[in-house]
Amino acid sequence: MNLHIILIIAAIVILLLIKYWNFFLFVMGLQALKKGQYEKAVKYIKTASQSGMKAKHKLTCGYVLLTRGLIEEADTILKPLLGTGEKRFSHKEARIYYSLLQWQKGELNSAVEALENLMKEGYITTILYTNLGFYLIEQGELQKALELNLEAHEYNDSSKGIMDNLGLNYIKLGEWEKAVPLYEKLMKTEPTFPEAYFHSAQVLSQQGKQKEALETLTKGLQQRFTCISTVQKDSFMALKQVLEA
Repeated sequence: MNLHIILIIAAIVILLLIKYWNFFLFVMGLQALKKGQYEKAVKYIKTASQSGMKAKHKLTCGYVLLTRGLIEEADTILKPLLGTGEKRFSHKEARIYYSLLQWQKGELNSAVEALENLMKEGYITTILYTNLGFYLIEQGELQKALELNLEAHEYNDSSKGIMDNLGLNYIKLGEWEKAVPLYEKLMKTEPTFPEAYFHSAQVLSQQGKQKEALETLTKGLQQRFTCISTVQKDSFMALKQVLEA
């Protein structure tokens, strides 16, 4: 291979790196996140989101920053996506993700309203059902939440998030026996979010199965916690102490 061809190839590689540099950082950030290297992940994601990114990738960037508790940074990325008309991107999906940010900012009523409006428009997805089902429980609207979570379960009875919402709904209502089969089924799927294990442990404890409850809590503590996890490690440890006592 002569020098002229080598220079052409090198020039092409450099141009591609310049053009797709932010996307390369985006991928690196996701890889770091997967490895639990959170500071590195945030650094890459922040840089990647500054320019030259497709809306769908910016949506992921905003979500990642939100899970790390960087609400203001996430807001600056997610809010502009609400009205974007970029081809092959749904601003309705962005609305669902933005509702998580509203919830974290303490604007729960606005988050509920946003998702209820989407449903009125005929836009229904599993993640919408999952988020709204939890928000209604958080509001204390337990009967309204139950109606929605039952509807969601009928829509997708294999969704782990929907199963957990319905189970939590029954727990809040004191209808423990109805939560039992849900968590028996859910635990067989080996969920990767800590909330499922915490709520399952509560149900097992209510049944008098303290040893199984402790084992379930231990598994839950091995899952990945984020700033938007609805049950944090301190709650796990508090329940663990009660069960051990």
